[in-house]
Amino acid sequence: METNDERVFNLVKDAGDLKNAICGLYQFAYSNIISGNATSDDLGALDGLITAVQLLAKKHFDDADDYYSKMN
Repeated sequence: METNDERVFNLVKDAGDLKNAICGLYQFAYSNIISGNATSDDLGALDGLITAVQLLAKKHFDDADDYYSKMN
C-alpha cells in the first residue's frame, strides 16, 4: 500500500511524464509529418505515440480522481 507522500509523488511524476510525452509527440509530428515527408511507417508510429499518450493521460486522470475521492 502506498503512503500519501508516495501517491502524491507518483501523481506529480505521471504529470511530468505526460508533459514530456506530449513534447515528444509534437517534435515527432513536426519533424516527420508537418514537413510533408511522412511515410506510412511514420503515420503508424504517430498512431502508436498518440495511443500511448492517451493511455498515460487516462491512467493519470484515474489515479488523480481516485486520490482526490479518498480525501473526502
